[in-house]
Amino acid sequence: MPRLLWYAPGGGLGHVTRAVAILRLLRRRLPDLEARLVVTTPYLHGPLLEGIPTVRLPTPFEWRHTPDGDDGRVLSGLLETLVGTDGPDLLVVDTHADGLCGELSQALLERIPHRALIYRLGGVEPALSENWPRYQLRLSPYPEPVHPETEAVGHVLVRGPDEVYTPAAARRRLAIAEGEGPVVLGFHAGDPGEVSSFFALLEAAVDRLPGTVLRLVTPAPLTEDHRPHRLHYQPVMEILPAADLTLSGAGYNSVGEVRALGLRALFCPFGRSHDRQDARVSADERFALTIEPAELAARILERLSQPRPQPASQVDGAARAAAALATLSGR
Repeated sequence: MPRLLWYAPGGGLGHVTRAVAILRLLRRRLPDLEARLVVTTPYLHGPLLEGIPTVRLPTPFEWRHTPDGDDGRVLSGLLETLVGTDGPDLLVVDTHADGLCGELSQALLERIPHRALIYRLGGVEPALSENWPRYQLRLSPYPEPVHPETEAVGHVLVRGPDEVYTPAAARRRLAIAEGEGPVVLGFHAGDPGEVSSFFALLEAAVDRLPGTVLRLVTPAPLTEDHRPHRLHYQPVMEILPAADLTLSGAGYNSVGEVRALGLRALFCPFGRSHDRQDARVSADERFALTIEPAELAARILERLSQPRPQPASQVDGAARAAAALATLSGR
């Protein structure tokens, strides 16, 4: 019985969404697989819906309030405990070959016989990573290899284009009546304060556009927020076809899902220490969190007037990654 430990460190939904996308297919290939997902995000609804056993460690946002150096020491100790308890024979790490703060030691890695890295651009450069050569499999979740020592599998999507709702069905899921619109759909996952500021900006902009229907998809289930245009749904890709225009950050998953479905979009690249969000989108697609609501409203109208783009051609990166991991495990 193969045992897998998947480490997906990061504060938003990107790392965990990639993990869910690949794990749901890997578990079909290996029905007896025992998998544990270890994350550092507060947004756990996606893996829990898929029935994936998940351990949530402190997020990068929570470490801001602790003394320097505590994060690596504590994370290392927690991972050592999990490896000792689970006895995994396969380790998958997303993006951060050495961990967020050096918590993946050589000794820890070498306790696990099969090791794979999902190398998304924005992680530590391979030449600077002590652990890079310790991964027997290094996958690029892009159509082309991003490093000569990686194997390209294509973009990893949590759902295939044939697994999402039709536009009409997606609008019904969002309680949008037939004929209402245009529909602007906003979504983002990150620091809760960042999400709050982003959604407030979108609300202020769309308020200036009478007749426009706004839906904001929150990264976590709502508790005390009863505004009818805010809702929680996972995975958000399933309902994106409802949108005449999407507004989101410029993370790997957000951009990839919008491109795959051929949707009009505007993106707000957020600064990240381990990501290059602004490099994913063109200048005419970008806006900043500091934009005035009236200017953003004008950008929304301009984008809505443009033809809808063609869906990007895709190979099934999640399926190819699952196949490569199954081979690595010896199954």
